[in-house]
Amino acid sequence: MIGATLDRIGGCITNFCDVYSKEFNRDSALMQAQRYRLQGLDALSRRVFSLATKIDINGAAVLEVGGGVGALSLELLKAGGAMAVNVELSRSYRDAAAALALEDGLQNRIDLVAADGVEAIGGLGSFDVVVLNRVLCCYHKGKDLLRVSADATDNMLIASYPTIHLLSKGLIAIGNRLNARRGCSVHPFIHSEEELGEPSQRGLVEVHRKARPVWTVRAWTRPAA
Repeated sequence: MIGATLDRIGGCITNFCDVYSKEFNRDSALMQAQRYRLQGLDALSRRVFSLATKIDINGAAVLEVGGGVGALSLELLKAGGAMAVNVELSRSYRDAAAALALEDGLQNRIDLVAADGVEAIGGLGSFDVVVLNRVLCCYHKGKDLLRVSADATDNMLIASYPTIHLLSKGLIAIGNRLNARRGCSVHPFIHSEEELGEPSQRGLVEVHRKARPVWTVRAWTRPAA
């Protein structure tokens, strides 16, 4: 049902959902939405957008997991995508995405679903492009999220996550301590190479991997039958 704003958080792991929604709240969502209005996509999202549009995006069905305020989904619709679904755990970000879609006149081409991606994606159907931009580092079950995302794509899966090296591990550890001091229970997750290689175990072929000092972007495609 395109153009819907849905809430499927009921079955989510309570503690994780509550902590996530508390940190990614209304104020944070409004700030991110305003930043997109003024500046467009950030540098990492532009890298992901460039990869996604290397295939014929015209008429494509797009799934963005952990899409925040929906900026990348909206840009892919503007580039020719037919429809998009943005699955986002924070209701505040989902609501901000709805406002942006309405401003761009795209509200009838995007579904905005507040849900845990692992629990929701299997019931959404298949998509030409599936995107996980800056979400694996915020999610505790990275392998499971990659598994259901890989199964949902008929063509391409793109994921970005923090580049893993000693410096990044140190910075994440410092960030976690600072978050704990200010009472924030959200912390980044570092997933193993075995977890991050899950798409290849689901029949996809890796076609792109670019690691920069802060972010790594990878893409997989499904071979033609």
